[in-house]
Amino acid sequence: MAKAIFLTGAPGSGKTTAIQRVTARLNRKANGFITQELREAGKRKGFKIITLEGDEGVLAHVERRGFPRIGRYGVNLDAIDTLGVKSLRRALEMGTLAVVDEIGPMEILSENFCQVVLELLHGDVEVLGTIVKRSRPFTDKVKSFPNVTVLEIQPGNRDRMVEQLLKYLES
Repeated sequence: MAKAIFLTGAPGSGKTTAIQRVTARLNRKANGFITQELREAGKRKGFKIITLEGDEGVLAHVERRGFPRIGRYGVNLDAIDTLGVKSLRRALEMGTLAVVDEIGPMEILSENFCQVVLELLHGDVEVLGTIVKRSRPFTDKVKSFPNVTVLEIQPGNRDRMVEQLLKYLES
């Protein structure tokens, strides 16, 4: 495989679940973040960002006013920069595995986020993350890096992929 591995797939395919399972079982230090849905009364209302160090904040929410917006969600660039970017910079500084869940439409609104992703790909740390399947200029650029492997995840191969990723990252 490569220095950077990104899982891609349809929404709900298990990308974040796979990343959570890998990081929970990993026997090495990692820094970075995951994203989770915020649900109220069974309906998705937004997303939160949670660093592997335990800090969290609202990434996007339907009740967030103003710009920027992705669909019906107001995006909190401050959460991306103060939580996500900071944790990824920590991975660069400490030489740990960098976990990036996800490189998607909301996250790439942050110039700081895009910059740190490029630093990770040019740097010496290994990267494990998720990336939106749809074509976008920045995500296409990330996918085209020579040291990047993109694996498509589906509910039927998620468990097998978790085992393969663990084996690769522990070797």
